[in-house]
Amino acid sequence: MSRKTLTQILVAAVLFFGVSARLEASGSKSVTMTVGETQTFYLPSSITSLRLKSCYFYAASPAYADVKSYTSYSVTIEAKKPTPGAAVVVRCDYTYYAGYSGYTYGGSGYYDYLVTVVGKNPTSISLPAEKTVYVGVGEYLTPTITPSDAYTELTWSSSVYSTINVDQNGRVLAQRTGSSVITVKTQNGLSASCTVTAIKKTVEPTSITLSASSMILKVGESTTLTATVKPSDATDKSVSWSSLRPEIASVNAGKVTALKEGFTIITATSSNGLSADCLVTVELPTLKITGTSEILNVPALAHLDYTRTFLKGWNSICVPFGFTTDDLETASGLTGCRIATLKEVKTDNFLFEYVDAVEGGTPCLVYFPEEATVAIKKDRVTMAKAPKQTSYMMGTYTTKTIGPGYYKLNTEGTAFGLTTSSDAYIKASRIYIKKDN
Repeated sequence: MSRKTLTQILVAAVLFFGVSARLEASGSKSVTMTVGETQTFYLPSSITSLRLKSCYFYAASPAYADVKSYTSYSVTIEAKKPTPGAAVVVRCDYTYYAGYSGYTYGGSGYYDYLVTVVGKNPTSISLPAEKTVYVGVGEYLTPTITPSDAYTELTWSSSVYSTINVDQNGRVLAQRTGSSVITVKTQNGLSASCTVTAIKKTVEPTSITLSASSMILKVGESTTLTATVKPSDATDKSVSWSSLRPEIASVNAGKVTALKEGFTIITATSSNGLSADCLVTVELPTLKITGTSEILNVPALAHLDYTRTFLKGWNSICVPFGFTTDDLETASGLTGCRIATLKEVKTDNFLFEYVDAVEGGTPCLVYFPEEATVAIKKDRVTMAKAPKQTSYMMGTYTTKTIGPGYYKLNTEGTAFGLTTSSDAYIKASRIYIKKDN
């Protein structure tokens, strides 16, 4: 081996080991920053003068001081909160190229910034004296701290956690209605309080509808309207009811009662003034009476549908409507029909008189020369709600037990017989006569 070649090897070895020792060495710089401050620091020229291959900055404790951005020769650091004791290390790891007589060597190193973060202590802290929140809705309390750039950890507490709780970010959440004192404290012992009152959130009705927009009722009928208030969680879902013409149909808690023929509007109104209407038409009822049916709930005015088969001879009758002999003859197709009312009773002798017409509810006798079926239909007939009793002659709209001591017409229509048993009864729409004592 020549002397020149050996020399080259020795020089390369010295260069290599010298560089390696240099790369393993480290540097650092101590810096002090204030909470919230951002500064840019530059690597020393001993590093930036190298042929840098790569450069990477990172913080060991980014919660206190963190790398905001960096280049191959600088780093921008943000101070976040005071460091507890030891400084935070922000390190730069780098690699670079080195060469000699055509040979290229690589190396790496690091450089540290030892960052101490300090913060100003607050001199005062305050909260609003009072605050109102809704149950179930979270809200934040924001304290005012002086000076504005002071730094401190905050501790939150509630005097009644079961009513209103608070987390360590100042977010309050009411579990139920009531009050609680929320207190916040700084690290240096300052405190402030706020009395928080929780109420239920008011949800106004947005619409009201009825179960029907129109209806037809007969006089005396009733039905119930249902009002639906939305939304379903409205705070006050109460409804008030009214009738435009209460004499036609009244309303009570949604129950509509037809009173008189005509038209009216039933209105439901929500607590905040929304309304819905229903047009109510009230018609006259049809009172349908047959020879054996009982007559219940007689309206003052109604359409009439009456049917009865009368026997040949005299028949007793007491019905809510008035009629004439012409009505009987027209309905039966017979002539010679008669109407008789009791005029006088003398020692169980009955004196009747013929009349041409009787009013509704009048107990009387009607005569047919032949058996006949009578059908009478009339509109808007005034009705007698109860039979018109006299001192002797009485009538009934329903089958009734009369007991002993009364006279009633026999089935042949030829004579009156005296009742003797306690269970003696009179059929619906018939008459009976009190015994003269």
